[in-house]
Amino acid sequence: PANAWFGVGFNAQQMSDEPYSIIVQGGRLPIMEVKLGDHDPGHNLSNSLKVISDKTEGSNRTIQLWRPLKGATAEHYTFDLSTTAIEFIAAVGSSPGFAYHKDKGASVIHLSPSGNQTVASCVCDGGSSGSIDGIPFRKRCGPEPKSDLLKEHNRICDIRTYSGGLECCHHQWFLLDADQEIPPQVEEYHLKFRIWFKDYDPNTIVNLPRLYWQTENAAGEYDVPKCDPGTPSNECVHTITSRFTVNDLLNRDCSIRSDVACSGNGTSVKFIYAGGHCHAATCLSMDLYNMDTGKLICSQTPIQGQNTEVFDEKGYIAIPPCIWGDEDELEDPPVLSVNTTLLSIKRCNSTYGHYGEMASWQMRGVVLP
Repeated sequence: PANAWFGVGFNAQQMSDEPYSIIVQGGRLPIMEVKLGDHDPGHNLSNSLKVISDKTEGSNRTIQLWRPLKGATAEHYTFDLSTTAIEFIAAVGSSPGFAYHKDKGASVIHLSPSGNQTVASCVCDGGSSGSIDGIPFRKRCGPEPKSDLLKEHNRICDIRTYSGGLECCHHQWFLLDADQEIPPQVEEYHLKFRIWFKDYDPNTIVNLPRLYWQTENAAGEYDVPKCDPGTPSNECVHTITSRFTVNDLLNRDCSIRSDVACSGNGTSVKFIYAGGHCHAATCLSMDLYNMDTGKLICSQTPIQGQNTEVFDEKGYIAIPPCIWGDEDELEDPPVLSVNTTLLSIKRCNSTYGHYGEMASWQMRGVVLP
């Protein structure tokens, strides 16, 4: 548009990829190079662009830019001549200055050699890839033994069989039970946090990095297929498993101070907390085993509330986590080497088929040298 900003971010399919982006602002406002944040406007980069042409016809604006292939800094995207495809996100605003987008989308630029170049070129069908309402569909269902989803042909892994779930839930998307106008009411939530703390003492306080694993291995969700007709409800159980190592939980070679996902390097982990992300009310259990010894590390089973007491309210379900420590009432923390093989087993009731099921382990532990 001639009177509003528009932009493109390279090597990305969503804002959380935090891409290098070029933002063309409306009117006489400057063209910007920006490093986007995760649903955040990010920060400006040094300018490396040269305007070749800038034309406006009616309400449309066409601008041609030039910049070196190599990025001016590590945060500038570097274009590689050997690349045959570049993922990108694009957005347009409703005001001249860079602000919240009015519309957005994502796609892929496919490149092929031109002129007298002899480099082979192939235009290929993406097969199971695609997009939903302009948002690219990407599911990285892993192979065995880290995931069962490909083996069982889980519908979540292929856009041709995808029936519902996270990919249908994006910002300002409304899922209604009928073809109707979006209701005008806005629900407002208030959260209250109470944080206990004590002054930092390097002799007694150690870092507890987040250790994370998905039994659905990087897919982020999976479908629970409906059990066979006539099967008693208590026998309708769908199970998925994942085998991985403690080392798979670590995010190494990074800065603990600047990267919240950084675990640091180590040879073993002292586990303090393990909590399974398991959806009520179909979740039956999540179990974590040490496969080298056969010992059960953590077992989680939903508990139904029975009365009006706090944390035991009738009509609600709790899934208490596993917690270890040096206190008398707690079990000793398990200490596992990075080469230890773990097994996650998730069981879910399948009386009714449903989408968007999850089975991830959210854990904390001390990474030992």
